[in-house]
Amino acid sequence: MEGRILEERYTDTLNRYSGPGKKVITSYHGLMDQERISMLSYTAEHQLDNEGARRSTVKRIFNILIEMLQNIL
Repeated sequence: MEGRILEERYTDTLNRYSGPGKKVITSYHGLMDQERISMLSYTAEHQLDNEGARRSTVKRIFNILIEMLQNIL
């Protein structure tokens, strides 16, 4: 039961941040460990680079992402 509720909340959140004028860079649902933090940060950084984001923006978002993921861990 709890797993289904978490899955629904994940889907609802993902849908809320998807749509016109919005873009999800990366998402993940599941257990968090150091390996996944590395994977998510690598994916996000390279996705932003591929989108043509300024380097200062990439660094800012990357630093926020790392802080959030470490807090989750």
